[in-house]
Amino acid sequence: MSPRRPHDGPPMPAPPAGAPASGPFPSGGGAMGEAVRARDWSASPLGPIAGWPPALRNALNLVLNSGESMFVMWGEARTFFFNDAYRPMLGPRLATALGRDIAAVWADAWEQVVPVVGRALAGEGTRFEEVPIAMARYGRDEETWWTFSFSPLHDDAGAVAGMLGVTREVTEQVLMKRRLESEHAALVQMFAQAPSFIAVLKGPEHRFDFTNAAYLRLVGGREVAGRSVAEALPDAAAQGYVDLLDRVYRTGEPFSATGAEFVLQPEFGGTGERRWVDFIFQPLTDAGGAVTGILVEGYDVTARVEAEREVRASEARFGSLTQALPNQVWTATPDGTVDWANARLYEYSGAAELAGPAWTAIVHPEDLPAVGARWAAALATGGVYETEMRVRRRDGAFRWHLVRAVAQRDAAGAVERWVGTSTDIDDQKRAELTLAAAKAAAEEANLAKSQFLANMSHELRTPLSAIIGYAEMLKEEVADGTPPADLLADMDRIESNARHLLGLINDVLDLSKIESGKMEVYPERFALEPVLRELSAAVGGLVARKANRLELRLDPGLGGLDTDLTKLRQIVLNLLSNAAKFTERGTIALTAERAGDRVRVAVRDSGIGMTAEQVGRLFERFSQADISTTRRFGGSGLGLSLVRAYAEMLGGEVSVESEPGRGSTFTVLLPATLPSEKPAP
Repeated sequence: MSPRRPHDGPPMPAPPAGAPASGPFPSGGGAMGEAVRARDWSASPLGPIAGWPPALRNALNLVLNSGESMFVMWGEARTFFFNDAYRPMLGPRLATALGRDIAAVWADAWEQVVPVVGRALAGEGTRFEEVPIAMARYGRDEETWWTFSFSPLHDDAGAVAGMLGVTREVTEQVLMKRRLESEHAALVQMFAQAPSFIAVLKGPEHRFDFTNAAYLRLVGGREVAGRSVAEALPDAAAQGYVDLLDRVYRTGEPFSATGAEFVLQPEFGGTGERRWVDFIFQPLTDAGGAVTGILVEGYDVTARVEAEREVRASEARFGSLTQALPNQVWTATPDGTVDWANARLYEYSGAAELAGPAWTAIVHPEDLPAVGARWAAALATGGVYETEMRVRRRDGAFRWHLVRAVAQRDAAGAVERWVGTSTDIDDQKRAELTLAAAKAAAEEANLAKSQFLANMSHELRTPLSAIIGYAEMLKEEVADGTPPADLLADMDRIESNARHLLGLINDVLDLSKIESGKMEVYPERFALEPVLRELSAAVGGLVARKANRLELRLDPGLGGLDTDLTKLRQIVLNLLSNAAKFTERGTIALTAERAGDRVRVAVRDSGIGMTAEQVGRLFERFSQADISTTRRFGGSGLGLSLVRAYAEMLGGEVSVESEPGRGSTFTVLLPATLPSEKPAP
């Protein structure tokens, strides 16, 4: 026996000689089987192939014909054999690896696996997953990960004569898993910091998998992690919210509500806390479309609801006060002829006479027909007369008045006289009109917000579902032994969906910076024409996807700009992307021309076009042309609002001309040099 070398591992007995087998050996085995047969082994530690022991022959026939990545180490010389599936792992070592001492083949990693090899040579099988091993396969040090099992091989006498290794490199999978874990952590962090309350429920029992701080505040800081909604929030179950969750989980249809009441009961008696919320229950599905959980997202709108109630109560109190404290008084005969007015009414109107038909001279001509009709109806029925009309003040201004009159009756019930009051309510009337306009605007904003939340949930869920689905597929393919190269397509899809998700998040973050006044501009000097040509090339694939044609019409005298290049690129890319999205089998034209110290850039398309009403709200944040557009073409509704904000930040403006079915033209007019006084976004 030769002397042992450092890190040799346990000594191994020499294998017994075996009788030569009939027929070619090894049988089959692909390229490596042919390599074993073609080599002259006479000078090797194993001797001529005909004398190899049956145990070694059987092991090699098994390994060489296996589809798994496997190798055999045999004898005191640690002679190394491997099959075709193992070849890619060797890299540049492949040319000299067969028949060499395995410790020499894997010299850079051998010291790390000696303890495990020793256990196999001691008769103990081992298996390890995702083991980090540093090696230098391609002329540089690299960190790799491996999943492998080592099993002892026995000779014909039953003694351990070698080792069988089943190994698979999982470096790509480990790195991918780390990237996915990092992206998941970032997404969780984003949800945790969101101003809205967010919770993720898993399974049909709706167990809490994630909650952010806003949600915990909503439920009074209760411990909910890992518990079902019914268990953690019995008060919510009693108010029907668990039934709604069951319905969403069963049907896969989302549920949303505005101003829903939620009474949070204290855990140890006392009065419950009443809250109002706007929320959505959004089902979460796996790659197969099966519902696996529910996303809960919304806002605590208690302050808004209480303020609205207080406004209504205040209006009622104010209305009662104005009816009880008249400013002006007048009387009329039973047939309705005005016969008297107090001094304050004369002072207010500046009229010389109000009796008889003279009072009509201080009423706005547009109001007289309705006033006369209501007065006639009250005279006919004897009921209360009440109307609002515009009355001329002594300075000539018409102001709204609340006019009321009741019949004064005799003992028999006959009308003796009408007593009326006239109260100036112009300020209140205008406030009501303003409030009505504000309410309409608030309702429209709430609708836009709800639509944005639903759209954003869909826009976020789609790439997230794809990422989760492809990740699960990768895990299955890795478990099935799929070669790393075959996993690249799924990895590319994961990356594509992650980038799409990042783009959505970046849009929201940019809008947040603009609204908070933290978005900065960074001017630089550049030539405009190369930038526009580069951008047109960048959207070429998107334009061609719907069989569109892109035309460039660039004024040769465009020259240079001194402005924020990044924001200019975002403006043009957004407009070109929108044109490509809403145009099919048509033409998209990008034009640019110099107009003195300003530059005009326009994007024209022959797409679906818009109505005047749609154009009117086109640049509103979280808004698209209409609901059908969102369903058909997707999107968050942020792109054009960002275009307008960027254009204004650069000292310019954006306009649009459009006609349904004829296409749209967006024009951006920018100064060639960014103004020193930065415009407000």
